[in-house]
Amino acid sequence: MRVNLGVKIVLLIFWIITGCTPELVITPDQSTGTPTPGIVLTDTPVPSTTPTIAVSTLDITAEDLADTALEFWHPWGFENESALLTLTEQFNAENPWEISITALGRGNDLSWRIREGIPSNVLPNLTVGDSSQIRDWERRGDRIVDINLYLDDPIWGFSPEEGADFYTAFWNDDLADSKRIGLPAYRSAMILFYNQSWAKELGFSSPPTTPAEFREQVCAPIGVSSDHAAGWLASLDSTTALSWLYAFGGSIVMDGGYNLAAPQGEDTFVFLEDLFSNGCAWRPDPLDIYQEFAARQGLFLSSSLAGLGAQAAAFQEAGNTDNWVVIPFPSVDGQPVLTTYGLSYVIFQGTPAEQLASWLFIRWMNQPQQQAVWLTTTSSLSTRGSTMELMDNFILDLPQWGQAQDLILYSHSEPTLSSWFVARWAFQDAFNQLLGPNFSPEQIPDLLHELDALLDDIHAQNL
Repeated sequence: MRVNLGVKIVLLIFWIITGCTPELVITPDQSTGTPTPGIVLTDTPVPSTTPTIAVSTLDITAEDLADTALEFWHPWGFENESALLTLTEQFNAENPWEISITALGRGNDLSWRIREGIPSNVLPNLTVGDSSQIRDWERRGDRIVDINLYLDDPIWGFSPEEGADFYTAFWNDDLADSKRIGLPAYRSAMILFYNQSWAKELGFSSPPTTPAEFREQVCAPIGVSSDHAAGWLASLDSTTALSWLYAFGGSIVMDGGYNLAAPQGEDTFVFLEDLFSNGCAWRPDPLDIYQEFAARQGLFLSSSLAGLGAQAAAFQEAGNTDNWVVIPFPSVDGQPVLTTYGLSYVIFQGTPAEQLASWLFIRWMNQPQQQAVWLTTTSSLSTRGSTMELMDNFILDLPQWGQAQDLILYSHSEPTLSSWFVARWAFQDAFNQLLGPNFSPEQIPDLLHELDALLDDIHAQNL
């Protein structure tokens, strides 16, 4: 049954008020290092005695949105897809404009489908991609909408208080010059799981804060435990290698290209090769990695946030009551390192009503109530401060998630170059060569120079 215009207007006013009401802005707590949201705001305007009536900068009305149907392509499956579909159904049922979203799972083919669809403009209304993918789509054709058009609108956008509620660590990942080509949808991180109980038995009272301290601890279990136990159960992906590069003060990107043959890159690879060659680190079967950590086959485990639930379950199944915590990667200057990455919402060009409707869905998904549902399913990082007020019970059940969230002050994003979505595999392959049976430390400088040349070639082909 269709809703009459009077009811629509009442619902519309209610949605705009509740959707744009300023959320509580978390106050910086310098004593605890609590992550502080806060986008830099403009100067506070001088109060006026004349009431100001907000006027939209968009040439579109609420009535224009009626019955707008949208397609949303996404890569998620299993529990994440179920949560997304539930949220989408809720939006479809509750939004006062009768906007209808159809969420279509595209799995690992998502980026390829987008790239193929750009020339002919066979695209969804909105999708998600990581920062490098989005830049690759942008360079292939002018199909992506500048979200600033909607974000800054006085009627349809975020209020200044809402903008200040988002963490700066993630807010600027999707800026291409002044154009905002995406808005955070999902942020994860590469972290270290640390068996604090076992560490204390080995004589360590606190987690390592430098690579030297890390080496001391990861080599300690050798000869103490049975089987093939070592200090670090290592994942050999590009994000782990990147985390160590950041920990040694390096940067994979320089002057718009790649630069790994710098001293920091060499120090990173020498350090990692030493850990593996001396048996202080090993690569377990990826299918058993959480069970291995719960069985004390490693003092540390590198994992993404997505592994938190599986790790907690592995400890429970093993009957292991050890206290394990989340820690950042230790760095040469003692400052924690957290490498973050993830997906952002993208709006493709369509009719004015389709573009605005896409934005309204994104805005709704980023409200604390919906974000809290998403976080509890995905174990991803909150992108805004006020959502944390809804996460207390989740933190009680999974305290390691709260520990990870507290680290976002120290986040380093993955490269946002359009070539990174290809270059990362070359970087990962070089990292894995450190484990070769015939590899020696003397080969590292040549390996890094060859890697730089390969990355530069990849970058040149993806400009």
